[in-house]
Amino acid sequence: MILVTGRHWAPEDLHGLAPLMAAGSRHDLDTAKRRGRQLTHNRKEPSMTTLSSDIPALFEGPNIAHVATLRADGAAHTVPVWIGLEDEKLAILTSPQSQKARNLGRDPRVAISITDRDQPTAMASIRGRVTDIIRDEPAWKIIDRISHKYIGQPYPRGEDRIVFIIEVDDAFAHTFG
Repeated sequence: MILVTGRHWAPEDLHGLAPLMAAGSRHDLDTAKRRGRQLTHNRKEPSMTTLSSDIPALFEGPNIAHVATLRADGAAHTVPVWIGLEDEKLAILTSPQSQKARNLGRDPRVAISITDRDQPTAMASIRGRVTDIIRDEPAWKIIDRISHKYIGQPYPRGEDRIVFIIEVDDAFAHTFG
């Protein structure tokens, strides 16, 4: 199910709208509005620099994040990931053949949750979209930085890996208790 204008729609109800949702250009958003639909990602997009300092801090530590993507049938796919900051965006690594990579190749939207491993009541929730895919040696530089944070050494070679760069559209942090 996909939330559009406060109503849940099955994928078959959105015939012709999926390319508009994925493309996200101004023209596509205007076209969707003319059809009487408002896309949920049509909003001002803050950058990491405008977020409170507690959110980037969660991504700087070795905290495990959970990334949710959408499968081809519209079902959610959620996996734990290592995550890092690259400039003012988020970076995750994966195999190019993974379900996550296939999902993001089709639909760039993601939801991410992360908790502080030393204070599990401190959390952040992020919604965003992939804006870049990095491969080869530039990817390995990012992967090794992320790996050092989690295991104190470069990521083991021998498996193909890519990096997805994610721009934040919406974020909030909260500490319970």
